[in-house]
Amino acid sequence: DKAIQQFGRSHRSNQSSAPLYRILVTPCGGERRFASAAAKRLQSLGALLKGDRRALGAGVDLKAFDIDTSHGARALNRMYSDLKGYSDPMPNVNVPGRDMPRFREFARASLSSVGVGELSRRTGVWALNKKFDGKVAVFLNRLLGLPVQHQHLLFGYFVDTHEGEITEAKSAGRFDDGIVSLTAESITVMPGFPRTIHRDRQSGATTQLCQISIDRGLSWEGASAKLADFKRVTVESARTVAPENGYWVSTYQKKAAGTDKPWIVCATEIWKTHQLGQRLFRIRRPYNSDSPSLSREQLQNNYRKLTVVELEEGGYCERVWRFWYDHGLVNCVHGVDCRTKRNGFRCDVGKRKSLESLLTGAVLPVWQHVAQVVKRNGGGGGGGRGGGNDKGKTALRVVRTETDEGKRIVGLHLGQSVIDTLEETLKTLDIAQYGLDGDMDLEEEEEQEE
Repeated sequence: DKAIQQFGRSHRSNQSSAPLYRILVTPCGGERRFASAAAKRLQSLGALLKGDRRALGAGVDLKAFDIDTSHGARALNRMYSDLKGYSDPMPNVNVPGRDMPRFREFARASLSSVGVGELSRRTGVWALNKKFDGKVAVFLNRLLGLPVQHQHLLFGYFVDTHEGEITEAKSAGRFDDGIVSLTAESITVMPGFPRTIHRDRQSGATTQLCQISIDRGLSWEGASAKLADFKRVTVESARTVAPENGYWVSTYQKKAAGTDKPWIVCATEIWKTHQLGQRLFRIRRPYNSDSPSLSREQLQNNYRKLTVVELEEGGYCERVWRFWYDHGLVNCVHGVDCRTKRNGFRCDVGKRKSLESLLTGAVLPVWQHVAQVVKRNGGGGGGGRGGGNDKGKTALRVVRTETDEGKRIVGLHLGQSVIDTLEETLKTLDIAQYGLDGDMDLEEEEEQEE
């Protein structure tokens, strides 16, 4: 924090350009504390100055280092619980040597050597003082007192647990990552929207419901253009084009979703992940242009790079891509064996197009009522990629998006399951405010004002 303060006090008077700072971090786990402090401070400044924690840009680049959060505290407590033997590692955690009892013994001894807990030589019991509970900064600081290899093993376990905690929070609808950008290849406002569903009596401000159509699909021509642009920028910036960039087909499912075609992806390298000692690739699919990234190992173990012959115009690659692009228009990724559909419900996972509802305008006057409806019905909005069932999601998420016409929309992202109930609730609220005699259709009232 002191370093960030000092950075802000330099090169201010008569400066011709903003200063550029580069933070050098080695793979030592303990050093993440310094980058974490910088990321947290930059996000705070962005929120204070421009109302958005991502406004300053640098906070986004350092987001991977920001582990001193509520999720980081829960992950650390879960790690301590695992080391005490009270719980098992989370499913995604890679236990060093795949021997948890041995790693538990090693971790207890290592942490005790730097003052985190006390290990009884007589009983072998590892006692941890409550002052260490959830203190990520203290944990990272004490790691610096360990040999580098020991830091790597302990910090790796913590990072895996942290990722598991975030995944659980997202699944339960409890993950709050601030304002989410809702992006897609095409975003349009549905006819008849936005429409007013509530008018505040005191201020006269209106609350509106906006329904947008989102197409996440990426055509063959669009994918080819994006890959060509990536290669051009790579050459212009004097970077080496990794051999993994390009088109891949799945080897773990050669007949995916009940079809005779494998999954196909277009992978492009994410350069800034090299700073974290990783090699991640952005993944684009025919039915989703913004799929979760994959590591180089995941690509090589589960996919096969297409050959030059298969990449020829009109060849195998183009045929498979076009097939999944058309398939995703009406079908989910589970195919004919989709359990959700068999149970009589709608499944949108992997569909190219979806309808999303945003509550815009004067949201604060009705926030409490919206929160109660979402809590009862479990219809909070998704995290930005959309798709799937919105039941069970109770977190209210603020999203922003921009339509194809350039119109920017910011509002609460709501699941389709709560729209009818919410409109009935707000209609009852209008009757209570204006009375039965004074209640009029909001759209007619707007026309009269015009």
